[in-house]
Amino acid sequence: MMNSVSSDSTTSDSEFPKAPKKAILDEFIKFGYFYIPFMFYQQLMVLVLTSSFLFTTFGSRLPAISKCGEENFESIHPTKQCKHLEEIHASGSNCTPVFNNDFWSLPQELNYYCDTAYIVKRATTIQMIGQFVGECIAGQLSDMFGRKKILIAGIVGMLGSLIGVSFTADLIWYSVAMFFMAVFSSYLVTVDTAYFVEMVPQKHVIWGFMFIGFSPNVIVFAGLAWISHDFRTLARVCAGITAALLVMQIWCPESARWLLQKRQLEDAKNVVKRIHKWNRTLTMKKSIELDLAFFKEGHEIAYREERENEINPNSRKKFYFYHLFLTSTMIKQILTMCFMYTTFYLGYYALVFNMELLPGNVFINTAIMGASRWVINILYGIVDIKYSNIGRKPTTSGIIKLALFFCLVVAVMAIFEIQIAFLTAVCFIVMGALSSHIFIIVGVVAGEVFPTPVRNGAIGMVHFFGRIGLIIAPLFFHAFDFYPPAAFILIFVLFIVGHVLFELFVPETKGVPLNDKMPDENEWLWGKRA
Repeated sequence: MMNSVSSDSTTSDSEFPKAPKKAILDEFIKFGYFYIPFMFYQQLMVLVLTSSFLFTTFGSRLPAISKCGEENFESIHPTKQCKHLEEIHASGSNCTPVFNNDFWSLPQELNYYCDTAYIVKRATTIQMIGQFVGECIAGQLSDMFGRKKILIAGIVGMLGSLIGVSFTADLIWYSVAMFFMAVFSSYLVTVDTAYFVEMVPQKHVIWGFMFIGFSPNVIVFAGLAWISHDFRTLARVCAGITAALLVMQIWCPESARWLLQKRQLEDAKNVVKRIHKWNRTLTMKKSIELDLAFFKEGHEIAYREERENEINPNSRKKFYFYHLFLTSTMIKQILTMCFMYTTFYLGYYALVFNMELLPGNVFINTAIMGASRWVINILYGIVDIKYSNIGRKPTTSGIIKLALFFCLVVAVMAIFEIQIAFLTAVCFIVMGALSSHIFIIVGVVAGEVFPTPVRNGAIGMVHFFGRIGLIIAPLFFHAFDFYPPAAFILIFVLFIVGHVLFELFVPETKGVPLNDKMPDENEWLWGKRA
């Protein structure tokens, strides 16, 4: 009988490849009731981040002229209002422009418009440099001290920045407060991305990002801006939401995966038990299974470390962001993702920071853009969870091709000076929605491709390069005033290059367990230990 069983087992093993052994956290962390409050926390986090990224759309919005004297400006395209005002003044009229009063922004309060508009755009670019600072410090700090502590510190900083914005008196102090808001927003998005990927079972990561993502919160933020009516009230409303986020972050546990990577097995086990307790699955049997599994894991870790120390007593236990360049494969992957983040951030935020150039109401345009993003995200999330055979790459490739199509339509209309306001607005908004979806997916893939010791560093680096596009975005269209179609031609070319690099160098990650170990040292291009 034993021989028969052995024979059957051998046959089965030869016919079917063995599935890779699940990591201990993948085995024991399951989706359940715990994730109801956790997803609420994530919703608050994303709403705060959306508010910080889009605050400039309303708070720094250049005022639209409604009339000057007896001259009505409402039928004139926003890009041509200043030229028309110059013509009126040149004709001898000394009329003072009256602004549209739908939202009271700082430029409107301080009379920055037309000839002085560039000062606001330049200040916005300077404010966005704060994104670099946040990216530089966030990933490394959270890898060293844990996700939870660093997230709490970032939320407190965001709260202080929003309060500062609400009491600002001039453009300088407004820019200082917005600079720090940019620091903490980039800081938080970097750490929270890694935290979410590590806390949520892999099967549920993508739909979690899609359903509780920036897209629906763009609509929510547009509604908050409409209700607030001015930038000071809006900042205070956002500060209240940030205070609620701080409470929820204090409730959330540390990342069990980070604890395990730091060899804090008892703390990691307690986090897993807490999740099971919330899920109502922490039976006596499950508790014993967890104790035994973590006990065994501790012995395996100790054995591996002992063996490694025998081979090399000076073995390295810490890795930093520059270890993303240890192998040729890692180099190609990280540079591709950095390029894509820069390109698609530029495509999205060039629109967001110049929303006044679009015809129509800024609240409605922002809400439509959020709704478009959400529809795309929901469809993607449904496909991702329902069809296990459809991976990240083919769906992302299709979305890039759609973005290329809409970009091409806008470029052709600009080249041949085809004036169809509705079609222009639709193409702009959909292209922006598609661009934002792409950099969300690239951020998730970065968290899945790179191993735990450098995962947050990888996410931080791609976000860091995304901030290059963010800094360029406010002045992007103005840089091509000499020939406006050139802006769309350049975006089109950059999108194509990003698409080709993604297809060549980024692997499929759907269904692949997260990697907790760095590549073998014999694959390293540099830094090999003697």
